[in-house]
Amino acid sequence: MAEQKKKKGRKAYLNDFKKNQEGVYTYEGEHYVWQGTAASLKKARLLLGLLGAGMLAASLGAGCAPAPGAQNCAYVLLPYVIGLVCTINLCWKLGRLIAAGGEVRAYVYKAAAEGLPVRAVLVAVFAGLSMAGELVCAAINGLSDKVPGFLLFLLLEGITMAGGILLFSFGKNMAWKPPKKIN
Repeated sequence: MAEQKKKKGRKAYLNDFKKNQEGVYTYEGEHYVWQGTAASLKKARLLLGLLGAGMLAASLGAGCAPAPGAQNCAYVLLPYVIGLVCTINLCWKLGRLIAAGGEVRAYVYKAAAEGLPVRAVLVAVFAGLSMAGELVCAAINGLSDKVPGFLLFLLLEGITMAGGILLFSFGKNMAWKPPKKIN
């Protein structure tokens, strides 16, 4: 039987999948294991899920708010859209981490947990920038009859920013043991 070529770069994790005698691929790479009790894992997964869902709902809701700057100001819309994309990406990674449970494959851990603090900071920064842009737009153009939409936009983006900050502090202190080899 010919030896398969080793993958490099982005798809290198595929080298950890081996075909068994039944022809089924099994993962034989490293795993990160939750350091703590089952109750602490359940609490962490619940917290990650609630923060992610809350941030996504708040960010989407801010886009639906009839704020004056969110309709025609590039310095409000651009940070909002970038922040929304970052929030969606963050929630995708959180979902992968939550679904993996207490024993996470190394490639999932590297993709989801290692980048969690950076993604959370990006969400918080872009939410803050869109709030600042909305305030500048309101100062320059006034609010006319859109005060409720203005306040709703600021509130929802503030929730998104606060969620990013909380997720940053939680994400950099998550309790995962270094990888162990599974055979």
